Amino acid sequence: MDTATEIQLETTVPLGATTGPVSVTVANITASSLKGSRFTFVGGANPPNAVTSPLINATGTSATMTVTVDPNASGLYAIQANNGSGSSRNTLDASNTFRILDPNGDEDNDGLNNADETVLGTDIFNPDTDVDGLSDGLEVAAGTDPLNKTITKPVACGTLLLEIINTAAEVDFFNFSGTAGDVIELTLTEGTGFTNTITRPKATVFSSAGAVVTSFFGTSQNQITLPETGTYLIRLNAEDLSITGAYSLGMNCLFPASPPPTALACGDLLLTPA
Repeated sequence: MDTATEIQLETTVPLGATTGPVSVTVANITASSLKGSRFTFVGGANPPNAVTSPLINATGTSATMTVTVDPNASGLYAIQANNGSGSSRNTLDASNTFRILDPNGDEDNDGLNNADETVLGTDIFNPDTDVDGLSDGLEVAAGTDPLNKTITKPVACGTLLLEIINTAAEVDFFNFSGTAGDVIELTLTEGTGFTNTITRPKATVFSSAGAVVTSFFGTSQNQITLPETGTYLIRLNAEDLSITGAYSLGMNCLFPASPPPTALACGDLLLTPA
């Protein structure tokens, strides 16, 4: 079960699951008593069709039941109660909606489908469960924990960071914001400790959606055209994850230029600081 309120319940059928029970409680009924009612689900494709032994409270205002859900079911369904006094509404409204999410869907557009988020324990309706500025899909792709805040260092246009990998298997993370179509240049330089081709520092750049944009080794300069707007993550580690050493990471913005170029006209004289 993903979310439940007094008037709506949302759940995801796990990918590849067979039929199984879902416990549903119907409460706060202000019309006729639910005593003696049969419950059915109306609407959508493959509606739940088996309600087992509903437990109705003594006042007839609440019922708890076990529902068998088809593994291919998804969509919105109305919960209808039927007894000798009549039937409740069988049309969808705020008071009787039962929603089954598509396991292959992505409710929060974070790059993880609903089934994966259920397994991971992340919030299906929040793209950044741990509120660290990185989407859940990006964190999974980069190998960080989407349930715990990831510590990253900001890098911006004109920045040169001097860093050290102090322990074996250490991984450093950096973030920057960009707009689709921007062109940047990242420079990675190896320092003390990185001595040959198998102990180079390695940088991997991930887009906000979690896709690998590029990866490269020190010492090198790399020009990148950003594919989308959002927060990017740079993962930096020793190539073999065993060597420690120093490195520098620099970023320059080529388009749009930062700072923006100064326009000159015929006869202009530009004075720059000494």
